[in-house]
Amino acid sequence: MIINVFAVLSPVRDNGPSTFQVILAVAGLCFVSSTVIGYIEYKQGDVAGALVLAWFLFGVFDQQRESAAIHWTALGLGIGVAAYTLKPFVFRLVGRPSSETTPLLG
Repeated sequence: MIINVFAVLSPVRDNGPSTFQVILAVAGLCFVSSTVIGYIEYKQGDVAGALVLAWFLFGVFDQQRESAAIHWTALGLGIGVAAYTLKPFVFRLVGRPSSETTPLLG
């Protein structure tokens, strides 16, 4: 939704987005990636929601060619989000209890 607001409200320029628009877009991408941490930590491991947001970040990386900062930030955050999504599975394989894998009554 944040990226859509940028698309609607920002003027189209031939030489790419302004510095202010790049800063706002990177802040929006950081907000999206921090949402994944909330999904994994506070929603008992909502892996599907986290993977949807990782796919969104990879899509921004693929489509954003005008600004290198937005392009590469989206890739880095997408890789980080995809790796963080594996946290509940890694804890389950290692045998370390986490908030996602502990039993409720015992």
